[in-house]
Amino acid sequence: MSMKTITGYVEIITFRNEENGYTVLTMSVGKKDVKVTGVFGYIGEGEYIEVEGEEVFHPVFGEQKIASITPIQ
Repeated sequence: MSMKTITGYVEIITFRNEENGYTVLTMSVGKKDVKVTGVFGYIGEGEYIEVEGEEVFHPVFGEQKIASITPIQ
């Protein structure tokens, strides 16, 4: 699998573990919504972010991107 970088707005935070930062969110990337999972520091809905990661297919939740975050300055 190859690493891809996407930028967009955090639309919905579906799940967040406050102890370890593991987050499941949906990003708006152009006209497409992308599900992203990963360990993030503080992140809020409406925030513009860049993430890099591998695209995977989860048997229950479908297509996702496992990501690391790069803050946009």
